[in-house]
Formats: sequence, structure tokens, C-alpha cells
Amino acid sequence: MVLRNHKKIIGILGAVIVISVSGILGNRVWRGLKTLNEQKEKEPVITERYVRPEQRSHEKSKPGIYQQSALKYTEEHGYVSEDIWTSWEELEKQGIVSIQDGILSTEMDDNDGNYKAMEYITGAVVLPDDVKTVAKGTFGNCNISELVVPEGVKDIGENAFAGCGDLIRISLPESLKNIGAGAFSGCGVIHLKVPGGVEKIGMDAFYDCKIENLKIPDSVKKIGSGAFEGITHIEYKGTAAYKKDSKYWGAKSMN
Repeated sequence: MVLRNHKKIIGILGAVIVISVSGILGNRVWRGLKTLNEQKEKEPVITERYVRPEQRSHEKSKPGIYQQSALKYTEEHGYVSEDIWTSWEELEKQGIVSIQDGILSTEMDDNDGNYKAMEYITGAVVLPDDVKTVAKGTFGNCNISELVVPEGVKDIGENAFAGCGDLIRISLPESLKNIGAGAFSGCGVIHLKVPGGVEKIGMDAFYDCKIENLKIPDSVKKIGSGAFEGITHIEYKGTAAYKKDSKYWGAKSMN
């Protein structure tokens, strides 16, 4: 008998609380809170961004830049990110880059800053097929995530990609002969293949990169001091000699 009355009291108190909250908030707000809770339960959780197969890195072979769009929700794949492709011709029209006589460059300010490229060039970059040289500082400090340098490019200039901390994937061609001073310094790349045709690697070329093991082909005859500063290990059997103040050109070990 006592237990039954206790249950009645709890039921009455619960009803009073509901009525009180409804009275304070108003029926509309109360229904709104209930609706929001139901909606939250139905909302998909973003666990992974889906990138369409045709837009994955190994498919980005068409010259231009690939920038990710805002996320869009689809029933099939959840949140999808698509690539927005821009041609080099369009970038030239906008005055962001210049391609003259096989040299790819950008306008530099009085302090050697490439302000236009820094503002507009982001994402994945596939260089044009008709380029032979990437000029000094062209893409320095740009938010580039991956880079494809096509066959035909022979020279990557001083600081061409310096400070691109998000640059983690780099593909270099067999035609490449020179990697300039500081060319990839400060990049986030972890794995890299130096092509067999490279003859010169400039000072600080890979300074502060995150590479653990880097193979240098025997074709390389000149290596600048500090070229591999911060790299864990290099493999090199060529004839270039390091200076006493730059043992292993800055690498922690070598064989």
C-alpha cells in the first residue's frame, strides 16, 4: 500500500515538473527542444571525408591546381569533398603566374615575397608540360599539399617551394638536373625519391624536412652545405665531399 502511494506521488511530481517547465518555456519552445533532440539523433556524424576516386592524388595528372571545395553531404558517401581545377592559362590571365620561354615564375614584391601565389595557389599542383625552370621563390610559403613536376623540367630554383609546410607529396622527373638552394626547405615531405639525373643539390635544399631516409643518386656531383639538415639518414656513394663544418651535409647519419 505504501509502495503504491509512493509511485502515485512520483507520477504526480513528474507531471508537475513537465507542466512547470512547459509553462516557463512555453509550449512552442518545449516542442522545439524535443524536435532538436530528435534531429540531433538523426544527424550523421562526420567520421571521415570521402574523396571521389577519380580525384585522388594519383589521378591528378592534368596540369593545373586542384583546390578542395567545401564539404557537401550525400546520401551515398556522407560528406564529400570535390576538387576545383584551375588551368595555368587561367592563372596567367589573372596575373598570378607567368610562363615565358619555359620559365615559370610569379610576381615578387620588394621583399622577394610572392604575395599573389601565396594568396591563390593552394592544394595539389601539377606543373605545366612546357616548363623547363621553376624560378626563384615562385611557390614559397604557399599552402600546397602535393606537387607533380612533369618530365622536361630541368631546374628548380632557389627557395622555389621553401616554407610549404603542408607539402607532403612530391614527384620529381628524371629530366631534373638542379635542385636549387633552399628549394624544398621547411616542407612537410616525409618520403622522397631524388631522380637519377640530378647533378647538383644546393645549400639547405631540404633543410628542416621530415624525411627519415633519403637516397641520393651517384649522378649528384655537387651538394651544398646543410642540404640535408634535419634529415635522419642519407644513402650516397657519389664523389661529392662535405665540409668539416657540415658533416653529411647536415644529415644525422650516412652510408
